[in-house]
Amino acid sequence: RKRIEMDFQMLKILFNYGPFSKAFADNSELQLVVHITGPVPVENQADLETVLNAYKDLCSSVDEGTASRIFIAFSVGTEDHPALEENGLEPMTIEQIYRLATVILFPSETEGRGLPIVESSACGIPIICSRYFPEEVFSEVVGEGLSDEEQIKYLLFPEGNYSDEFLAEASELLLDPEKGEGRKAHNKQAVRLRYSTEMIKRKFELFIETLRNL
Repeated sequence: RKRIEMDFQMLKILFNYGPFSKAFADNSELQLVVHITGPVPVENQADLETVLNAYKDLCSSVDEGTASRIFIAFSVGTEDHPALEENGLEPMTIEQIYRLATVILFPSETEGRGLPIVESSACGIPIICSRYFPEEVFSEVVGEGLSDEEQIKYLLFPEGNYSDEFLAEASELLLDPEKGEGRKAHNKQAVRLRYSTEMIKRKFELFIETLRNL
C-alpha cells in the first residue's frame, strides 16, 4: 500500500526529462539520496526486494557516472543495528530525518491517517503525495474546505502520465529548493493553525463547553 517503488519510477522519468537531467549532469557535486523511513523487517522481505529492484532499474536507466551519485538508505527498523555503535553513530529522531530531506515522496495507495503530510509540512519540507484512500481522510488532512491559510499545499503524485508541468515543478523542488520558501512557510503556518498545542487546547475547551450545554 505504500508503493515506495513508485518513487524510483518517478525519478527514472525525471532523469529522462531534459532540464533535470542536464542540471544533474552539469553539477558533479549533486547527489540523489532516497531515504526510506519505513520499517524493513523480515516479514516485509518481498516488498523490500520490490523496492531494491526499482532502485536497480533506476540506476540501470542512466549512465554509470550518474548512477554512481544515486543512493538508497534505510533508517526506521534499523535503530539497533550494531553498525551504529561500531561507527559511533546515534539513531536519528523522526524530526531530524525530515529536516535532512529536500522533498518528501509519499505515493501511498491507502493510509489510516497520512501523518507524513502533517509532519513534513510542520518541518517546512515540501511533499509530493498521492490522493490516497480513504479520500475523505486525505481531504481532511490537507484541509480541503478550510480557509486557504489552513490548507496544506502539496504536489500531486502522478498515477499515470507525467506532465511537463509536474516534471518542471518537481525538478525545481529538488534542484532549487530556495524557490519553495513561500510554500514551506505557508505549510508550517497551516499546521500551526490547525495542530498546535494552543489550537488543540482551544478545540478541547469548546468540546467540553458543548457537552456542558447539552
